[in-house]
Amino acid sequence: MTTLNISAGIIRSYPDQNPFELDPLPYSLIPHSMELERQDDTPQFIEAARAMAAYGSNPLRWMYGTNPFILIDDRLLDEKMPLEPGPRPPSDIGHPEGKTVLVTVQLEGHVRLLKIKESEAYAHLLKAGVCARGYVQMCYGWLELTPEHVAQVAALPGASYMAQYLGYRAGPIRALLLEYFVDAQQLSIDNVSEKVAEAAMRALCEINKAHVLHGDIEGRNILVLPGERVVLVDFNYAKCPHGPQSVIRQDFFFELGKAWTYLYGQLLPDQRIGFHYTIPE
Repeated sequence: MTTLNISAGIIRSYPDQNPFELDPLPYSLIPHSMELERQDDTPQFIEAARAMAAYGSNPLRWMYGTNPFILIDDRLLDEKMPLEPGPRPPSDIGHPEGKTVLVTVQLEGHVRLLKIKESEAYAHLLKAGVCARGYVQMCYGWLELTPEHVAQVAALPGASYMAQYLGYRAGPIRALLLEYFVDAQQLSIDNVSEKVAEAAMRALCEINKAHVLHGDIEGRNILVLPGERVVLVDFNYAKCPHGPQSVIRQDFFFELGKAWTYLYGQLLPDQRIGFHYTIPE
């Protein structure tokens, strides 16, 4: 089966059909492991690959093969593909818009994350059971912040921008109460593995299936926990079919392709040669 056929088949059914549930699995969805090949890497090979990567082209970026989510047939870009999101879930949690305010709080002996915004995304994630299955942070509901709470948040070190933002809010302020991970690490070449990459792809598919477009798939928003468990966080740029910004079926497909390229075409190849990419100043 060609990449053309794979992409054309997946885009018409995604995100409603999780590609990890297909039998057989789409080619390269879980690429062939490169662990055995890595045993033959010599110091000279690693050094030469790093030198090329420093000029912007890691020669191993194709080591996992072709991205199965590259859309070759441009006609599919404009094809109308109905997306039936179903009834809008209750979203009376948090604020649907505005800047993000993020603090940790102590509640009944547990550390939780208090966050304003992201209510639309978490309404969908909760309804679809994505939180309960551990692919994203558990959402415990919301808290209404009193003026005293707002003053305490504004008094935190380095919280001047929070004070300005919260001070302009009219009426009560609601904040999501989210799960907090003490031992989480942001995804990087230091903790990425083939198992972690697959877990991240599975998590994204579950999120998309809930009709939530994450909108910012980067290492800082992918947390790696002990046991190589992966959780996707930060839905500041998320879009939902019921939200204020439109989203179409093709958008979900493109996000899946971007994630595959990031994991299998960048992070893992860079990790193999120990290359840390830095943004030029």
